[in-house]
Amino acid sequence: MNYKPYPKYKDSGVEWLGEVPEGWMVIALKHRFQIVGGSTPKSETEAYWEGDIPWATPADLSKLASLHFSNTQRKITNEELASCGTTQVPASSIILSTRAPIGSLAIAEVPMCTNQGCKSLVPSKIANSTFYAYLLSISSTELNIRGKGTTFLELSSDELGAFKLPLPPLPEQIQIASFLDRECGKLDALQAKQERLIELLKEKRQALISHAVTKGLPGVASAKTGLDPTAKLKPSGIEWLGEVPVRWRVCRVKHVAKLESGHTPSKTMPGYWENCTVPWVSLNDTKQLKEVDYIAETALQISELGMKNSSAHLLPERAVIFTRDATIGLAAITTLRPHHRRKDSGE
Repeated sequence: MNYKPYPKYKDSGVEWLGEVPEGWMVIALKHRFQIVGGSTPKSETEAYWEGDIPWATPADLSKLASLHFSNTQRKITNEELASCGTTQVPASSIILSTRAPIGSLAIAEVPMCTNQGCKSLVPSKIANSTFYAYLLSISSTELNIRGKGTTFLELSSDELGAFKLPLPPLPEQIQIASFLDRECGKLDALQAKQERLIELLKEKRQALISHAVTKGLPGVASAKTGLDPTAKLKPSGIEWLGEVPVRWRVCRVKHVAKLESGHTPSKTMPGYWENCTVPWVSLNDTKQLKEVDYIAETALQISELGMKNSSAHLLPERAVIFTRDATIGLAAITTLRPHHRRKDSGE
């Protein structure tokens, strides 16, 4: 997408922002927004949660697919609003997550309040909420840099208020916001279509694999293989498998493959993990796989010494590795060179 440049630009004085159009000001956020903190009602008082005032949290913001929202998981009463220290902010306020994580945001379509993990930005008359919501949505890295804390990062009101942002004239803010609503809407619709297409392709792929490995291949009839899709079927005796061609046998995995378990050499012995040449497959490697995949490189390697001093074995090429702990069933096929497998995988 091509954009017509402004006649002249100037240095904003803000490293991450770079140059801005000459007619724009750059000011601290606190000069165009009132920053309002939140609070949490007493959880043990159940009556406080039976109201109709939306009470936003970082969890509410992280689940949103839209730039605007009006509904929250929990709502409080007027009684609790008056007693717990939170403040109801007007519609068009930007609700920003400032704690675990920093940077999730949305524009309130109705008056609402928040917990202490969010801050509300109430715009002045010369600040367009939509323009600044788009701007802040690309500033999460910079906002996180300004977060402080040991247990978790939190962005203070002072740090947020000092955060510098460009200030175009209001008509220009509105024009830019309208342009982004229109163009981002097109991109969101295209993304939704692509995601649906990906899901359909995954379903088709799964169905293709399922049919080929349980019913045979179309057009490949053989007295030896029994891969004739028109051949008679028989019950496999296994509920999930259903029927199979009459010439096929159903047997246990151990009758068609040698099963082995992996092992982890001692992490206290540096020599087992130095000058390493033996690939060592772990759960971290299998998490990167796309269903059934081939694996040639691994994040970690062990030494020949480490292998000799453990119950680990080298696997040949084309061995099937699958996970049996945590996420069960992720599979890969070894390729290029023999692979060692650690204890949290299986063949």
